[in-house]
Amino acid sequence: MTLPHQVEQFLHYFCGDAASANTLTKTEAIVIFNHLPDILGVKASGYFLQRMKTMWGSCNHRAGSIRLNSELEKKPRDLLEYVVVHEMLHLVEPTHSERFVAPLDRHYPRWREARAELNELPLAAKTWHESVGDVARD
Repeated sequence: MTLPHQVEQFLHYFCGDAASANTLTKTEAIVIFNHLPDILGVKASGYFLQRMKTMWGSCNHRAGSIRLNSELEKKPRDLLEYVVVHEMLHLVEPTHSERFVAPLDRHYPRWREARAELNELPLAAKTWHESVGDVARD
């Protein structure tokens, strides 16, 4: 199976050496990044990884591009899939209206649980200086 170059980059980033329990296998990543467009009926023009401080992903529906927080590599696989599905659906509907929620319910029925789980997790790893500051204040 031939994959777009950006998908290959994502596979390398998210699959790594498959040493971690949270690391995706290449097959799982192919499902997320290659088959979801067929399932959802929408395709992103580009995927980008970015260190984000306030969100897990974003979508530019006009440009058709999706940005994912690079910290997702450290999170459970199903949560990465939820973020990708969520952002891909924003290509069709940019708001969180019923027109957005209905296909989300259909394609990812446990999205509310996934969202709640993500909201409990830290968005980014603290830097050494932030960690030292936290300890010094205790």
